[in-house]
Amino acid sequence: MLRNILASIILAFVATTLVAQEIGRQIVERDTIDYIYTPIDQSYDSSRSSGRLFRSLREEKPLAISILPIYSLETNLGIALMAQYNTSKFSASATAIASLSGYYNIQLGGANTFSHGHRLHYGAVVVSEPTRLWGLTFDTMLQNSYKTYTSKEYCVWLGYEMPIAKYLQLSVNVDYAHLLAARLDEGAQLLLGDMPLKASSVGIGVGLGYDSAISLSSYQKQGVCVKLSADYRPKILGNISGDIAAFASVLDWYQPLWGGATLALDLYGKYHTSCTPWLMQSSLSSNGRMRGYYPGRFHGNSIVATQAELRQHIWRGIGVVAWGGAGTVLSPGDGFAWRKVLPTYGAGLRYYHNSFIIRADIGFGRDSYNIIIGIGEAF
Repeated sequence: MLRNILASIILAFVATTLVAQEIGRQIVERDTIDYIYTPIDQSYDSSRSSGRLFRSLREEKPLAISILPIYSLETNLGIALMAQYNTSKFSASATAIASLSGYYNIQLGGANTFSHGHRLHYGAVVVSEPTRLWGLTFDTMLQNSYKTYTSKEYCVWLGYEMPIAKYLQLSVNVDYAHLLAARLDEGAQLLLGDMPLKASSVGIGVGLGYDSAISLSSYQKQGVCVKLSADYRPKILGNISGDIAAFASVLDWYQPLWGGATLALDLYGKYHTSCTPWLMQSSLSSNGRMRGYYPGRFHGNSIVATQAELRQHIWRGIGVVAWGGAGTVLSPGDGFAWRKVLPTYGAGLRYYHNSFIIRADIGFGRDSYNIIIGIGEAF
């Protein structure tokens, strides 16, 4: 594992010499509904930024092609190939990611920008990820025994964004998602029993975003970002057992401190109605939130997580971070208990080059840890 980590760091720094360009981020997480429904600035939710999927832009040329490394415990060492075409009125991208674990992700996306800041965006994504399943209740998820299966996702989406006031933006979205669990090992088959292994649905969503955050430098940010969303998936437009509604909120706050330091706070919550199938439940942990846990380990209908991160610029392009946080997940019939509050903490290194940020994080949780190497800040 150490050899893979060192190789990933070396590749990442080599990549900065090959592509001196601005970097944006797009994220694909296990929680499909999240990444479809809150596209305030990009096609996917930018509030949970990890290094799994990203885009590269050259200011001087409309077409940019980049090859960059990724690493996390769930995907292992991998490589991402990105082609991006960008003008003031139109952008299109194609991304292909593959890793040693068998994970792959293929995405096509585009956006048209109109007058007065109105924007139409659309895209499609195919994901296959060998993953782990600890259980369907909190107590079984807490244990260190897991089963394996391959999670597959096929999604297309269309969205429209419009500014309604200074810093305030309204978005409406529609998507089709087909999720399935394949290649279950014997333990996963016994655990899931007769539970459905496929879920298809059409979703309709609306989002409201307030974003006053600005970048003071490549390593400092100031302002507030708030995002609220509501989503509805009717039974009649899929193979789900009942109508599904979901409500999510994100609050991010950035405050510069002493020289080169920034305090960043993140608060996230999401609620699904009780008939949501396990394939479509939200995941508590990701590569940007609750970083001390394997993404997808804790999942349920209701989740809440918060974290505080201190970011300190050290010298030239080098910086360090330290964070701490907590979160919990609840399923139908579960009651809140303090023992279900999961801690997370960790530290990381940063390399800043203009808008380009490489991060290497190690996070810890309750009898758990995770290592992440990728592009961009965690949030």
